Amino acid sequence: MPRFKTPGGAAETHEPPDVDVGDGLARPTMPTPTAPDEIARIWAALDDCYAQMAELQGLMTAALNPPRNARNAGRKPVLSDSDVADIRAMYADGLSIAHIARVMGCARGTVKRALEAGAPGGNAG
Repeated sequence: MPRFKTPGGAAETHEPPDVDVGDGLARPTMPTPTAPDEIARIWAALDDCYAQMAELQGLMTAALNPPRNARNAGRKPVLSDSDVADIRAMYADGLSIAHIARVMGCARGTVKRALEAGAPGGNAG
């Protein structure tokens, strides 16, 4: 706190007045740092905050945007969702698995997996 000399010569501590910013609420003023080491400490704390914010932003970006398969590599699904629905409908109508496989142009095992798991693409592991 700044000290001021009174007319009698005694030093007194002066509290900064509250500031009215126009909305009718008085808010205390922030003390102004004067020592160079205090300013350096504040800058170091700000640098730490910015580093933590950047790290958190990187983590959030990685969590929200998983890496994509840029080359579209990997095994492609044999059956689409609509194909699986068609297989189930044909099987419900009484057609054999072998006949459904011939109609759909895939293997009997693929038809069986589609009927058992109902997984899109017939890739039930």
